[in-house]
Amino acid sequence: MADRTFSIIYPENIHGNSFSLNDDESHHLGRVLRKKSGDTVWLIDGQGMAYEGLIEELHPKVSGKIIKSHKQFGENPRDVHLVLAILKRTALETAIEQATEMGARSVTLLITERIVKKQFNRTRLEKIVKSSSKQCGRCQFMEITGPVTLNELTKSINFISSTVFGCHWIGESSISSILKNSDSSIYCLIGPEGDFSSGEIEILQSNNIHFATLGDRRLRSETAVSTALSVINETMIGRNS
Repeated sequence: MADRTFSIIYPENIHGNSFSLNDDESHHLGRVLRKKSGDTVWLIDGQGMAYEGLIEELHPKVSGKIIKSHKQFGENPRDVHLVLAILKRTALETAIEQATEMGARSVTLLITERIVKKQFNRTRLEKIVKSSSKQCGRCQFMEITGPVTLNELTKSINFISSTVFGCHWIGESSISSILKNSDSSIYCLIGPEGDFSSGEIEILQSNNIHFATLGDRRLRSETAVSTALSVINETMIGRNS
C-alpha cells in the first residue's frame, strides 16, 4: 500500500463521478506531495467509502473524476469496540492512534478509580483519528465516545449479540481462545496504568465479563491496546481465511 496516497473527501464534495478537495487536502496533494494532473489519488470519506480518483485540476483546488469506489475499504470484518480507561495525554493519544490503525470501530473512554484525570481533548483525539485513517488507508473514522463509568458501560452493551472481555493478569484464557467460536461484535476492556481495582473487577465479573491474559509481563495501557487489537485482528483473519 506504499504507492497509495490517501486524502479525505467529504461527501458533500462528491457530485456524481466528480470530486473536489478542500483547501487543506488540496494543499497537501499539490504543494507537499507535488501531485500533477493525470495522477491517481485514493480518497476516503470517513463514512465507509473509499474511491480511486484521477486528478484533472490542481488550482484553485484539487478536483477530478472518480474511476472506482470501494465499500468498507480497510475495515475489519467485524465491529471491534475498545473500552479504554482515560490515560495521561501522551499515552491516550498514542492509544487512539494505534486503535485507529488497528481498525477499532469505536473507543469508549472509561472513568475508573485509578485514572489520574477525567478530562481529555476530544477535538484533538478526533483530529488524530482522521490523520491516522489517512496514513493507514481506512475509510471509516473511528468513533470516540464517553466518558462513562463501568456501571453505565455494562448497561449499554448488548451482551446477547456481543463478545465482551477485559484484559488483566488474572485472566486464564487467551484472547484467541475467547474469540474462537465467536462471530459477534467484540468489546475489549483495558484499564489504566494502575489497572482495574478489586471492586471494578467484581463489577465486571458480576456481569459475566471474563478476563483474557496478555502474558506475564506488565504492559503499559497503550501497549496493551496494540497487543490486544493485534491478536483480535489475527484471530479474525484466521476465521475469515
